Amino acid sequence: MDLEGEIEKIIWAKGTQSYEMKPDGSMVSFGPSADLLSVESADNKIVPLAEKVGSHYKVGNLPAWEFPSLRLIAQEVAKLDGAGNNDVPWLAVKTDREGYYVLRLETRGGLPPEEDCQFSGIIGIPYETIYVVIKDNSIANKSNRANQH
Repeated sequence: MDLEGEIEKIIWAKGTQSYEMKPDGSMVSFGPSADLLSVESADNKIVPLAEKVGSHYKVGNLPAWEFPSLRLIAQEVAKLDGAGNNDVPWLAVKTDREGYYVLRLETRGGLPPEEDCQFSGIIGIPYETIYVVIKDNSIANKSNRANQH
């Protein structure tokens, strides 16, 4: 996935990744439920603030990020290297909005229990991550130029 553009938003997400653990040891992922929080940069670190700016959840089987003026739904997902062994993967996501991408970076937590888990039922595993929303204006500009001819 080629990715170029400008950073439109940097958001801290805090919530759970939910799974249903079946008695036979199988598992079904229900996906995320997280608050999206504003951030500030301090000492070259991204620090979450208490202000909620959106929500992260699933629409059908696809993850979505919703803000007051924008909703993005994942269309194409590519894994990125960098996540730890106990963390949900880092991702690059192409969304349903032309020119919009979401990066999931610096994840902590969110993975289900090991396969030999004796628990049966729905379990929410806490996770935190940084989402970076990127807008590639060149895609929109190319599309507009093509429509004018």
